[in-house]
Amino acid sequence: MTESTELPYQAPPGEKLGPLEKAFNLLAAKPWSEDVGDQLERLEKQAKGRDKELFGDVWESYIVQGGE
Repeated sequence: MTESTELPYQAPPGEKLGPLEKAFNLLAAKPWSEDVGDQLERLEKQAKGRDKELFGDVWESYIVQGGE
């Protein structure tokens, strides 16, 4: 990204974000599109345990953004 966008989740130095955090950052940084939906599907497949359960919140946010 070239512009300075404040993302909701940032990893501490030396750590990486998990799929759930990446998904919420994606929703914050990009406008609704089918491409974003495809990226969310890939991230959901990577999620495990509680993160996988919480992906419902990600999809709810995505649907609200799209106005569906």
